[in-house]
Amino acid sequence: MIACVDFYWEEQRTVGEFDGKIKYGRLLKPGKRIEDVIFEEKVREDALRDFGLQVSAGCGPTSMEPESFVNEYFALLRAHLDATRHLFFGLGTVCS
Repeated sequence: MIACVDFYWEEQRTVGEFDGKIKYGRLLKPGKRIEDVIFEEKVREDALRDFGLQVSAGCGPTSMEPESFVNEYFALLRAHLDATRHLFFGLGTVCS
C-alpha cells in the first residue's frame, strides 16, 4: 500500500485529498513542526504520482459541529468534482 486517501477514482487513476486546518493544529503530534507535516505530505503525494496516479488536493471542512461539517464537506466535494470533471467527462463538459 502506498497511502490511504480520502477519495479514489480507479478508472481515472485519480485520488482526491482534503486536509483541514485541524491537521496542522491540534492534531499536530508532539515534536512535529508544521513544515515537517507539509514536507511528508509532499513526499506522499509524489509517491502517488510516481505510481501513475493524479492527485487533486484541497482544504477540508473547518467546523467540527456535525451538521456544519457535513454541509461544508459536501460543498467542498462538489467544488472538487467540478474542478476535476474534465478527468471524467472530457474538457468543457458540465455535469450537474
